[in-house]
Amino acid sequence: MLTLINEYLRRTAFALAFFVLHCASPAGAMPLASEDLQRLAAGETIIRVEPADSPADGHVTAAIDIAAPVARVWQILFECANAPLILPNLTFCGVLEIGPGHAWDVREHRVRWLSMMPEIRSKFRSEYVVGQSIRFTRVGGDMRALDGEWRLTPLAGGRATQLTYDATVGFGALIPSFMIRNSLEKDVPGFLAAIRSAALAEPGPLKASQ
Repeated sequence: MLTLINEYLRRTAFALAFFVLHCASPAGAMPLASEDLQRLAAGETIIRVEPADSPADGHVTAAIDIAAPVARVWQILFECANAPLILPNLTFCGVLEIGPGHAWDVREHRVRWLSMMPEIRSKFRSEYVVGQSIRFTRVGGDMRALDGEWRLTPLAGGRATQLTYDATVGFGALIPSFMIRNSLEKDVPGFLAAIRSAALAEPGPLKASQ
């Protein structure tokens, strides 16, 4: 039983890394030094994880360059139907409310890692500047802190995209903050790489939710 609990805690922290990808602080674009830009151009992911004040467990900033136009990357981030391309253990992605002109909506994500443990639920409000940014704020669920913003910047005359976020997160379960930060540092690059892989795939696999 202890082994099962430890595995659940580890995977819960991993799921947290996915949820944080939908929330970043509105402080502005991630500052990138010249060496960061060189690493991004070489296909690497830039990530920084730091402690954060209560109720947050950590603050993470990250960036990746994707050789696909902003519209393609935007579609992956925006459409619930495409979320399983990034996280196969996602059991539900639903739009609960939609604002006028779809300038904002409220969404819920659920993830189940182990059959004997409860789902992890995240509920957040998203505000959209089409093709530029998606800002998120926690409105319910299992997280105690979740805020953020995706930013999409066109590169190479619109043929590529730089995807960045700057996030603070706090989880409501009994998971040490250092474990949350370790999970973010280890797993967030994988999620960003999954987004890049989906963007570079043939257009057919992506789905548009209604």
